[in-house]
Amino acid sequence: MNQKIPVWKTIRFTLSNLTQNSWMYLRNSIFLQFFISVFGFGFLTLIFRGMLFMTGQSNLNFSNFKTVLLSPWSIPLLILYLLAFAFLIFMEFSILIFMIYGTIRGIHFSWRSSIQNAFSELKQLLNGHFITFWLYFLTLLPIINIGELTFISKKIVIPEFITDEITKTSSGMIFYTGLIVVLLYFHTRSALAIPLQILTDQPFTKNIITSWKLTKKNTVRLLFISAVVEGVLAILVISSHLEVSPSLNS
Repeated sequence: MNQKIPVWKTIRFTLSNLTQNSWMYLRNSIFLQFFISVFGFGFLTLIFRGMLFMTGQSNLNFSNFKTVLLSPWSIPLLILYLLAFAFLIFMEFSILIFMIYGTIRGIHFSWRSSIQNAFSELKQLLNGHFITFWLYFLTLLPIINIGELTFISKKIVIPEFITDEITKTSSGMIFYTGLIVVLLYFHTRSALAIPLQILTDQPFTKNIITSWKLTKKNTVRLLFISAVVEGVLAILVISSHLEVSPSLNS
């Protein structure tokens, strides 16, 4: 029987790894955020503006979102947008996971191998699991800003005209609140699906099932450890900001 590692040992190891490699994590994370902000979202914005241009619209709203998304002229751009976004997700997770794995195993971290892995994961996703991945991600949208998932997730929100339409009645508000609770549980149990996608050759659907099995009796444990790690990360970011600010102002 596999013996479960005590929570305090897991937290102690995690905190030790974070503090010992804080500068390396911070440096690479800042560059990753810069790359995604400038090049990643710049490319996505360009595609989205192309969709608006092809459908003769100036913006996306409740009355025209079907036209923008489902027009024969914009569907190829929509597919390109989804592919580019999926690649950015895999790239971010690959870099973060391989960076941490490298510090634990003493292996040299390579941006090139991480990006190559992101391309490989995207190719594997196209073998019948692309729709499953996007259904999974769409169910993440209502709760994506609860906690700190990844940098790219912070930039994604459900358009206000959709949430306003759902919650404009009491029954709609109750439905939306219930949906949030259900999705929080679902994604807590399936939180390991994308990391497993990066680390294994399993199909994405199987990775969701595997995540549910791994978190079956460890949901509270996983949430507690995640909360501690997020707290430490926040402290490191704030501390580094306070250290950098005086030098910039001097």
